[in-house]
Amino acid sequence: MELNSEDDSFAPRARLGNRLRRLRERKGLSLRQLSEQVGGYSHSYLGRVELGI
Repeated sequence: MELNSEDDSFAPRARLGNRLRRLRERKGLSLRQLSEQVGGYSHSYLGRVELGI
């Protein structure tokens, strides 16, 4: 049974970004709202993390 359905050909940074975006969208949060909730990280930084850059 495959525990990780993500494509292993993606770099770890891209997989993290994809996972973060899916979780954020599942909760119905914008990047700004997530930034306010986690504190210490700007929405632009979180956006770059989601893009894997």
